[in-house]
Amino acid sequence: MKHWKRWLKPKGGGAESENSANEKLKLYREICQAHREWEISQEKLHYVKEAEQIDYVIYLQEAAEKRYVMLLRQAKRMNLNVFELYKEIGDRPQLPAGKASGKAMEG
Repeated sequence: MKHWKRWLKPKGGGAESENSANEKLKLYREICQAHREWEISQEKLHYVKEAEQIDYVIYLQEAAEKRYVMLLRQAKRMNLNVFELYKEIGDRPQLPAGKASGKAMEG
């Protein structure tokens, strides 16, 4: 019986599609934030002087990089395409620096 419900559901549109678009938009924003955090951690490495500070900044950089890569893999699994996402939502994408492709994000 459960299997029939899946086949009888109308395709496209509806609240389910809107939830999916919202999830993808949220993920895209998280990816942008993670990318900024990763870049900031790389910049901090140029300004530290003491060994303890260097260790801490390296730790921050590795954590930021791992989070960024994890989110990119999640986007790839969801087939996240920023331009298609914004077509659904009706807004213009604001890509992070260096991101000019409409392809799915890769990790």
